[in-house]
Formats: sequence, structure tokens, C-alpha cells
Amino acid sequence: MNSLSSDHAKRWLTVIVLVPLLLVILFSGYSPLFFAFLLLVSGLCQREYLNMAFPGSEQTIIRMVGIALGTTLMLVAIFNGPEHLWSTFGALSVIAFSFFVVYRVEIEQALNKTACLALSLIYPPLLLSNFVFIWREHDSLLWILFMLGVVFAGDTGAFYAGRTFGRHKLHPRLSPKKTIEGSLGGLLLSVIFALVFNAGAGLAPWSHTITLAVILNVLGQAGDLFESLLKRSAGVKDSGSTLPGHGGMLDRIDGVLFAVPALRIFLEHF
Repeated sequence: MNSLSSDHAKRWLTVIVLVPLLLVILFSGYSPLFFAFLLLVSGLCQREYLNMAFPGSEQTIIRMVGIALGTTLMLVAIFNGPEHLWSTFGALSVIAFSFFVVYRVEIEQALNKTACLALSLIYPPLLLSNFVFIWREHDSLLWILFMLGVVFAGDTGAFYAGRTFGRHKLHPRLSPKKTIEGSLGGLLLSVIFALVFNAGAGLAPWSHTITLAVILNVLGQAGDLFESLLKRSAGVKDSGSTLPGHGGMLDRIDGVLFAVPALRIFLEHF
């Protein structure tokens, strides 16, 4: 079995293991279990991001501070709700901004390091915190499944359409393997999934379903490209090795991070 086939097999084996686990967590309806899962995912993703931003053992303390701040933000979202989230985010941002005032760092690197540490509060904890509030909405389970299905269907459609029909590069500087044909194939499969899912669940009018599927897919692709930008900047191929065949946890949910705020806005206003 060649390397490509081996990676492909690992990719699907990981899906076969993780999807049932995720479904069990969601369909259990047990909030503490779901929130514990969110904390775990947030911690893994933040660790991968901080490893890219602050590599090496000499920067371990910076990574620990970043994870502590991000975990605190998630805990506030879970236990105190949205009314306290932004004030906490502001307070934690001040800590991140002030950290390198007391922690020795080369002056020339202070701006870059401060920005990277502050970003670790938004990417991924603040973005993932939207799941907490969506979970507490009416019919939240179905909407979460809808959003995850649209984003992951887009990933799958883009992967296979790109391999089969890909000719024109989408963004060669960030992701040389991604193609316009793959992007369109992913968009098409996202819309098809949304229509089939909505036919069974009856979540929203068809016009809303299609519009939301397109928005979620486009944001998912943007999230994928943004993470590629970070990896290119850090000089790494994958954010980690947590998920065989997929890379790191951040590699798997980069699109979800950009899509979930849009779903929350949709639920709150439409």
C-alpha cells in the first residue's frame, strides 16, 4: 500500500471511530458531557496553535499561559453565559497584552508575540464558545448536526472533486493542492447535504436552507485557508498529529471554527 492509500485509509478509519463517538455525545443530550468535550477540543486546538506560534521548550511558559487563559474563557462561557463572556474576554485580553511587560522578551519580538498570544483567546476558544450558546437553543442538536454536516460534506466534496476534476489552483500560495473545481464540488455537496437533511428535519424554509448552506460552506473554506496561512507562516505541514490521516484537531475543525458564529447569528435573528 503506497503512502497516499495508507493516509486515505487512516483518514476514513479515524472518521469511522470519531463520528459515532460525536453522535453519542450529542444525542445523549447531557450538557456536562458535551461541555467537557468542547473543553477538550478547545484545549487540543489551542495547544496546536500555540505550538505553531511559540515553538520550542524555551517558550513552554508562554504556551501554558495561553492555554490557561483560553480554558478560563471557555469555563466562563459554560458556567456564566454570554452576559459575562465579553467582560471576561476583555480582562483576559489585558492579561495577554501585559504578559510580555513582565516576561522577558526581545523588544523587537514583542509586537508579534503579544499579537499571537492574544489571538489564542479568539482562535479557537472564543469561536468555539458559540457552541455553548447554540446548545442551549431550541432544537440545537439538529442545528449543530446540520452545521457540522454541511462543513464536513464540503470538505469531503472538495477533496474528491479536486482529485478527480481539479485543474485550476484556488490559492497556490496558501494551499497548492486546493483547486477551484474542488471548491465548487465542496459547495455543491454541502448544498445537497443541507437539502437532504432539511427534508427530514424540517428546520427552515428551503431558501434559508440553501442560503445558510452556502454561507457555512464559504466560511468553512475560508477557515481552512486561514489555518493554511498560519501553518505556512509557522513552516509546518499539519497543526499536529492527534487524528491519523487528518493531522491535528485544528486541521479537522478549522472550517467549523469560522462557520459556527454564522450559525449562531442565524438562530438568533432568523
